[in-house]
Amino acid sequence: ESSFMDALSNAFRANADSILMTMETLGLTMDDLSDQSNLTALANAMNEGAANLGVPQIEDIDATVESLMNKSNDTESTATTGTAGGGGGGESDEETTTKIVTINGVQYLEITTTENGVTTTTRTVLTAANASI
Repeated sequence: ESSFMDALSNAFRANADSILMTMETLGLTMDDLSDQSNLTALANAMNEGAANLGVPQIEDIDATVESLMNKSNDTESTATTGTAGGGGGGESDEETTTKIVTINGVQYLEITTTENGVTTTTRTVLTAANASI
């Protein structure tokens, strides 16, 4: 369950608390996510939340859900794999870097992932002087 939450967190570019809060809002449990329609509903809700916050959204929800379904069905998998039918038949090149950055006095955990030439940067607030969430 923890490795699947990590996969959700990476796919949705969100922390586990945000995902769990969204799941609660939708009335979903971790077991419910074994159903593709529930996982799609979660992905759409996470994308809506990202849009409201002005942060990058998932570009291909169907491929993301398919990849996550494969991960949930293979709980032994610890390696990152490409999705079937991703087009082109090439290998998936993925590189991830993590660092702590400070912007305007606020510390963020910054995760930069480059996959197949597409770079995505996600920042999660670690500390803020007047943090209100």
